[in-house]
Amino acid sequence: MFRPDFGAEACELTTRGTPLGATTGRSQASAPLVEAPARPRFLSLEQAGELAALVCPQGCTPTKSALSPAGGPVALLSPTDTASWEDHEFSNPPRPMSSERRKRRRFAYELRDGLRPFGTPRVAGCGRKRIAFEVEVVRTKVKRQAGGTYQHAYFVGISRCGSVWECPVCALQIRAERAEELKYAVEQWGADAVAMLSLTVRHGLGDDLRAVRQGISHSFGRLINGAPWKRFCRKLGIQHHVRAIEVTHGANGWHPHLHILFFLETKLTDEEQAEASAWLQKRWAACVQRALGGAFVPNEHGVDIRSAKRADYLAKFSFELTDPGTKKARGKNRTPLQIAASAASGNDEALWRSYCEGMRGAKMLTWSRGLREFVGLGAERENEELVIAEEAEPAEPVAIITSAAWDAIRHRRGVACTLLEVAELTPKQSQAAEEIEAVVRGALRSRVPP
Repeated sequence: MFRPDFGAEACELTTRGTPLGATTGRSQASAPLVEAPARPRFLSLEQAGELAALVCPQGCTPTKSALSPAGGPVALLSPTDTASWEDHEFSNPPRPMSSERRKRRRFAYELRDGLRPFGTPRVAGCGRKRIAFEVEVVRTKVKRQAGGTYQHAYFVGISRCGSVWECPVCALQIRAERAEELKYAVEQWGADAVAMLSLTVRHGLGDDLRAVRQGISHSFGRLINGAPWKRFCRKLGIQHHVRAIEVTHGANGWHPHLHILFFLETKLTDEEQAEASAWLQKRWAACVQRALGGAFVPNEHGVDIRSAKRADYLAKFSFELTDPGTKKARGKNRTPLQIAASAASGNDEALWRSYCEGMRGAKMLTWSRGLREFVGLGAERENEELVIAEEAEPAEPVAIITSAAWDAIRHRRGVACTLLEVAELTPKQSQAAEEIEAVVRGALRSRVPP
């Protein structure tokens, strides 16, 4: 990859009152903002001209600039605080309508930015902090299950937190991967021979989420240990299981509960299902009594076992990949995603912090020993491995953003998402690199606060 040779001029631009050279230790005149691997060139801010601001928090209408901001969904902020999806589509020249995948990503990126003040340093730096001298924008073709391909762009050289509980962007990627693994396991085993069990406990306002969540895990450990469980499995033909934990919040406080998929020798009959439900209710109540105490022992609704349908178990395991803004819990309960959106908008901040502290360190999905190998999945990868795995795959380089430019624009909400959309929606690599340059320069010239 060669360096461009297009004269650059000195730059007097300041970002929030600080000269770029003082911020990064590198002169703006000595390095380009963005390099295109195929046709790179130096660009100075003096040559950029007046470009529209990338972020329009007042709900402004699109300008005639080549690129408009990515922005966030109206479900996250009020219409007076942010523009709508349609306002944020690329408008000059007309672009294809944004896909559901891109809308989900926009939502996740906007939400991640709004939640940064509440996260640990690692979570707060996800998608912003450089771990390389320069940041690359690359893209690769991905096959659709329904046929055809689409362009998928991502960054190389920035940190990822890998938190499935606290980071909407990492969670979206991790859950998508886990969903594919779970669907594959069910298909390989045979969906007719899979049953789903849900286990809950009594809970009340003021209960500590971490204590109850850990108590439920200990209760399940008691449930599946010992001679009674082995006899139960032999009788019903239970070979393996996968366990997931889910949390909602309502009038009675936090409601952590478990969903388990049983992999059976044959499909359960109605009589076997009724018998299993009766045995599990007694066994589960005894386990909860010993692990959490009598106040948490559930009633007859604490156990629910049924045949697993794909849509049902994906929903229960929180693996539905529909628009995250529409994901809701039962009744008046709220999902963590709804609480996160509220916290990012200035409400329920303490509730979101409580959720993060309570779920930090929890394992989302647990496979029984031998199941993954039996269905051909191999060893399970950690969450952190999943979010950076794509960086090891072959990809087409689109542009390189210098350290000075990235450090100056990384706090601009909506910019990162726009860069990825440009790389995905612009077929020619050279044109995509030029438009990415325009986005970077526009972000640097923008006077709108991050």
